[in-house]
Amino acid sequence: MVKAIASSGFTLVELMVVLALIAIVATGAFFGLSQSNNVQPLINAQKELVSALRSIQNQVINGSDGVSVKSVILPIASNCTASSCSYTVVNSYLTSTYQSTVVNLPRGIQFANLDAAKPTAICFSNPNLTNFEVGQVCVTDVTSKLGCTCAVSPCTSFIGFICNGGSSPTLSSVSAFDITLLKGSAQKVIRLEGSGMKINRIYEP
Repeated sequence: MVKAIASSGFTLVELMVVLALIAIVATGAFFGLSQSNNVQPLINAQKELVSALRSIQNQVINGSDGVSVKSVILPIASNCTASSCSYTVVNSYLTSTYQSTVVNLPRGIQFANLDAAKPTAICFSNPNLTNFEVGQVCVTDVTSKLGCTCAVSPCTSFIGFICNGGSSPTLSSVSAFDITLLKGSAQKVIRLEGSGMKINRIYEP
């Protein structure tokens, strides 16, 4: 008498479990890749902006290009979207003369903590340069590049500070100020620290 050979295989339940595990692993890998794709451009943008701020600060303090006031102007919230976001670097010589450069952030990256109504400028000034004007320390009006005057006179002690406003700007001393870059759910921060009207440190926390 010939005995039947028992056949082995996967049941439907076992196959479904295996497929579910594969789906979970694939989802995790995709999510990790997506996060990686968001984080690396953010890290690059963070380093570039830190480098730009430090470079501007050094140029003003050293007087290397003779410009007494330089500002990095962050836009109002409505001017910054995931598809288009930028900041403006302004070299100010006199109240009626300026040079500006618009720097675009990589697509998909935006500033997360912008003022809803007023542009914000990070300002560096060197009162010892001959073209420094007491009445013009910071520029925040992105349209005309003018409009920010000293809240306190004289302005000769201002080295680095934050300036908020358009037609009615206000100056703020710096203890800690964060610039937050955002892409998707990922964030990176640039921190400015100082005392009074002097920015002492710009870094990535």
